[in-house]
Amino acid sequence: MDFELILASQSPRRSQLLREAGFQFQSIAPQIEEKINPSWIPSVAVQELARQKAEQVFKQVFFQYSPQQREKILILSADTIVALHNEILGKPENASHAYDMLWRLSRQKHRVLTGVCLWPLAWNQGLIGYAETYVTMRPMSDLEIHDYINSGEAMGKAGAYAIQETADRFVQRLDGPWDNVVGLPVDLVRQFIQEWERVTSLRMQTW
Repeated sequence: MDFELILASQSPRRSQLLREAGFQFQSIAPQIEEKINPSWIPSVAVQELARQKAEQVFKQVFFQYSPQQREKILILSADTIVALHNEILGKPENASHAYDMLWRLSRQKHRVLTGVCLWPLAWNQGLIGYAETYVTMRPMSDLEIHDYINSGEAMGKAGAYAIQETADRFVQRLDGPWDNVVGLPVDLVRQFIQEWERVTSLRMQTW
């Protein structure tokens, strides 16, 4: 079934994963401030933030399209966090914060969760879910952590590392999808698109 995809993100990592999976799309950045409610557990946090991003872009573009055009436009959003037990580790505030994160993460198995929302423009709500990957790192030495932080790669990354860049050398094992750790579980995206196609096909049959 034909559709037009809008990625509610300016993330180069998510864009690359989508392109490599064969999708064509346009990107629109959601205009929201990402705030995590302290009461949220990690799985709730990623799904709620993904929903908020999709909803904001939905509101941005809805009236730009006719009702007929909306039937084939899908908004895709995602949010990724790193969790140690149920503690959510965001982006480091400074080098000291990054050091603390990397020291802890390299000595305990942790989780990377990505919430995904696929919101068809013709629907009043989106399909929401998440993927989860367990990451086991080898213990990083003091020098390795400082060198990694000094490279600049740690800053601006959830959990202070990027597996798709050079941090993969510290990872011993992944239990779950690799692309989820990068920032977009493509298999889950495909599942949501297939569900949209199924529901749309059923609706057309009843008209």
